[in-house]
Amino acid sequence: MKFSPNNHGQTRIYDRQWQLGDDQYKLDSYGYSDTVIADADAIGFQPYVGDIFIFNTRNFHIVEPMDGQRVTFTSAIGLLPNGEIILWS
Repeated sequence: MKFSPNNHGQTRIYDRQWQLGDDQYKLDSYGYSDTVIADADAIGFQPYVGDIFIFNTRNFHIVEPMDGQRVTFTSAIGLLPNGEIILWS
């Protein structure tokens, strides 16, 4: 398996969650116009092999192009009414 160099595939997460009505900005089956994040603050990070990042995927986010294969694992974390944290995928 060929992994991308460490200077590819940076991820940016925007301080803007999906809202009703945002689908008017949908470009195709995957992706939205930059209009939805025009005024949103963002933070970027560069993942390396073995890193784990946890963020709310309802926030708009972008993964820059890479030269190689991107391997990801997506899971969900929730909070039950009794305060217990649960994890599922």
